[in-house]
Amino acid sequence: MGQTNMFGDEDEDDNFSVNLQDYKDILPKDVQVREQKRAEVLNSWVERERQRQRLAASHFAAKSYYLHFFPVSALTLASGIISLIFAVEYDDGGDHKRAVNADLTVFLAGVLSLITTFWNATGERANWTGKLEQHNLATLQLQRMDIELDAVLITGIKTPADVKKIGRLQNEVLGIPRNLTSLLPSEIVEAFTLLETRIATLYSTQQVIRNVYKRENELQKIAYGELAGVISSYFGFPLILPPPKCSVKKALQRFQKSIKANATLFDDVEVALSKNSCQVVHTIQKTRIQEQQKAPFELKTRDSSDKEDA
Repeated sequence: MGQTNMFGDEDEDDNFSVNLQDYKDILPKDVQVREQKRAEVLNSWVERERQRQRLAASHFAAKSYYLHFFPVSALTLASGIISLIFAVEYDDGGDHKRAVNADLTVFLAGVLSLITTFWNATGERANWTGKLEQHNLATLQLQRMDIELDAVLITGIKTPADVKKIGRLQNEVLGIPRNLTSLLPSEIVEAFTLLETRIATLYSTQQVIRNVYKRENELQKIAYGELAGVISSYFGFPLILPPPKCSVKKALQRFQKSIKANATLFDDVEVALSKNSCQVVHTIQKTRIQEQQKAPFELKTRDSSDKEDA
């Protein structure tokens, strides 16, 4: 028996949530619905991992270039130029001043060589290039899986062959983190974890959001793209990653503009989380539902409200 994974199935090959031997052709409707939900959750998880791996690959690529390749190349070039100068001035012809200059040139060339050796050893120890290759490979694998999952979700899960395909993709997805020896940067992990918490709170407390998005994973998949866009547009990216709280807040603000809902939804969620009170969340939810019942046609974005006030 394998361990139970995040999808509720045992983590073993060819071990799925339905017994495929019981069905020869078309799956029953209830099984189709259940497997469709499992595929949607898997699709959301693939999107999250793809964005995280892509951001990590860009980050380590920048570190590999700016903190290893470029400095080592510049130091090696400077050391070579100084060595050439020494070669030209080596024959001092008894001139004391030229002899001193030659000694200084040799000393500088030696110092630069030592710094280059130390810097190169430090860069190789950090192994940014190896981490870049791992995360790039994981990104490509997840991108392929995302395309396959989208194709299955479009056509629908109707046959045992579709279930087998979902199970195969699930095992491949779960196997990617195990094959990585490089850890994701903590800023990226914290940002996506914080975003999931915010989205879960938003979805559970706002009926208007549930009217637009029938499942939470639909909301999450869109939010992951917004967060990745915010991190990518940070002024120091890809070398410097933004603080998780700032990037999540900006991602929620951008996401707020893309949905037809009350513009104060995310402000309400922030208040509820900061006060850590279930009563506050309940009051907010009740107030919003009453507003929707009284004036269902007056839901406006904050931008349009500002224009009217002006």
